[in-house]
Amino acid sequence: MLWVKKLKEDAKGIFKEHPASIVSVFIFAVCTALLEDILNVKDHSSIWKILTFIQTLSLGLIFGFVLCESNYNYKKQIGKLQKLFDGRGSLIYAIVMAISLLLSIVHAYRQAYITSKDLSASAELGIRFDIFYRFFWVYIAVCIISAWYFMYKKSGESFESYSVKAFLGSLKALAVYAVVAIGFLCIIWVFDSLIVSFDYAATVELLIAALVGYPALLVGLSKMGENMARFSKVMVGYVFTRLLAVAAVIVYVYLLKIIFTWTFPSNEAYTITTSLFATGLVVITMAQGCTEGGLLKMLKISPLLFVPFIVVQIMCLAMRIGQYGITTRRYLGIMFIVFEVIYLIYYVYRFRKQEGIGGFLFPIALVLVVIYYLVPGINVYAAITGSQKAVVMKYVVAAAGGNEINSQEKAKAKSAYRQIENNGNAEGLRFLKELEEKYPDIDFGDELGTSDSYYYEDTFGNDKEIYAYNDVDVIDVSRYKNLAVISTHADDDGGEIDVTRFELKASNGQETSVVGYADLSFMVKELEAAYDNDGIEYDFTHTISTPVVTPDGGLLYLTRVYLRIGEDGDVEYLDIDGYYAYH
Repeated sequence: MLWVKKLKEDAKGIFKEHPASIVSVFIFAVCTALLEDILNVKDHSSIWKILTFIQTLSLGLIFGFVLCESNYNYKKQIGKLQKLFDGRGSLIYAIVMAISLLLSIVHAYRQAYITSKDLSASAELGIRFDIFYRFFWVYIAVCIISAWYFMYKKSGESFESYSVKAFLGSLKALAVYAVVAIGFLCIIWVFDSLIVSFDYAATVELLIAALVGYPALLVGLSKMGENMARFSKVMVGYVFTRLLAVAAVIVYVYLLKIIFTWTFPSNEAYTITTSLFATGLVVITMAQGCTEGGLLKMLKISPLLFVPFIVVQIMCLAMRIGQYGITTRRYLGIMFIVFEVIYLIYYVYRFRKQEGIGGFLFPIALVLVVIYYLVPGINVYAAITGSQKAVVMKYVVAAAGGNEINSQEKAKAKSAYRQIENNGNAEGLRFLKELEEKYPDIDFGDELGTSDSYYYEDTFGNDKEIYAYNDVDVIDVSRYKNLAVISTHADDDGGEIDVTRFELKASNGQETSVVGYADLSFMVKELEAAYDNDGIEYDFTHTISTPVVTPDGGLLYLTRVYLRIGEDGDVEYLDIDGYYAYH
């Protein structure tokens, strides 16, 4: 059992190389167990505050410790450092841990001693913490990315070889953790059934995660095996790549369809091409690390085949931003496109030199993280605020001037206002504060802050819940004899919901009757597409704003739609209100 012996050696080595971070993870697990499983303490009591402070502090310090440990292990291997406390060579660790301790203390104090009510009472305090957490998330990202980079450098492997070995090594190590965790669960179950009741299974599992799971992950990322099993090479180098090729061919067929029919890409195209590029980048990089010969030559060229995917992503994203402005997800889309372009340019440069990608992706990831959170004017919060505030200002100026504003413009302004309020962070809050000071006669909370479309509710797990609202100002009844107020709902308890022939029911105060049918399949598809593409409230309102023409020539004006779509893609519940003009 050579692999068992090697696993034991690797485990001992990890505990020697990463003692501080492992101890921090253990302290975090113990505090979590005390708070959630062992002690029955009241929230915001003295004991709760102390344990929460220690728990949060230890969690924050983990990242600083793992960065220092990884860097020290790498420098020790290459001979730059022999001892941890080695004069100027170890000064950087003191600086990193001082920053880590300071940020972690502030974060822990916020979690333990400052309530949401305190933040609500002081807008300036909220803004300060918003800015603080930008630096805190950057600190975490820098520590994780940098620690990973030093683990890669310590391995002495090419990036392609390291990626596949780290992937497979992590799977093996975490499989060991899973076996241990399941084994202890079985022991606890037997003990609980035959000896005495045991109510602390969660505590045991937390401690196993800290003492086995976390070290196992470190083993996978930093302890490279000499050789890979043939099965692993076949799965990564042949099976994964062929599956990726099939998916890419389908997307290329879709691209040809766009060219020949001269139609704009659908909303789903962005998600598909982005996911395929990200998956392809991982699979191809790993496959290059475990293949050779003709297949390796093909894999070296294959990243260039993803260039058309970037064009589709740009087209889709430009359309959505042009229509509805920047949201967090769309900003991430922009960042990913920038990453793709930089990656391909550098890849071509290295390819011409017949070299691998190296560790280039690590600093690029760091730069993008810093831009996302910190760079003034172009960070995500400034971008969202700058993109959405023009819509808000247009409405405010019109409202202040006493001009008439239609429901569509108001719905769009509401969406923009709530985007700034919820996702604009300090920049957004400052803009809204300035707006309230400049226009004191407008009640922004009542006018724009109240949501009419709660399009996502985390009530049914992974189901998609969409709720859209639309004001109907004018109904054209000139060609119709009847106008009915519609209120209809259907669920799948009695069988599959037929959205292509959905009953329109109206009540006369005494009884409810079916007055017509409508094909709502297109509306359902558009609402789901808006949901999948991080739609804002206006997206959903806009989708139901156009009257639906019924098979008998009537017009259905929708005022409210609640739609729930299950994980299998079937409509589980559909509830509509509106007006129906018919002959």
